[in-house]
Amino acid sequence: SSPRFADTIIRRCRTPFQLLVMLVVIRSLMPALGGFAHLYSVLTNLVSLVFIGTVAWLVAQAVSAGSDYFLSVYQLEGRNPFYVRKVQTQIQFLRRMVVILVLLVAAATSMMVFDKVRQLGTSILASAGIASVIVGFAAQRTLANLLVGLQIAITQPIRIGDIVSLD
Repeated sequence: SSPRFADTIIRRCRTPFQLLVMLVVIRSLMPALGGFAHLYSVLTNLVSLVFIGTVAWLVAQAVSAGSDYFLSVYQLEGRNPFYVRKVQTQIQFLRRMVVILVLLVAAATSMMVFDKVRQLGTSILASAGIASVIVGFAAQRTLANLLVGLQIAITQPIRIGDIVSLD
């Protein structure tokens, strides 16, 4: 018998959720430090950074739990082994891509907690738009090959063990 989805989510997300609740309680008690402006500012930034990291951890754990559950429930017995490996590879690839995206968003969000970095990020973002157009034209072939490789990895039209004949 396969585990229930709720059990899988609870098992994987318990610790980050407990930390998240603890951070919310700490944040709600922080206005009592109003007389200590510097300490309040430092603690606000620290709690914000830990909160962002905890939310990213929680989302990554939920995605991992979902992919683990799908792989455990999905009936792979009696199927073609090539198909089984294809499904497993695709799910692992998607899980890694989502986790990397979550980590990038968390890193960018955590940098925005600080005013100086936020101002620097705004100017970098403006210049990055122009630079990305230039790099896009220069690396057009490389980016096309990367996207084609990604498409081949997902669709897997050619697998190990296939016979290819050329005329």
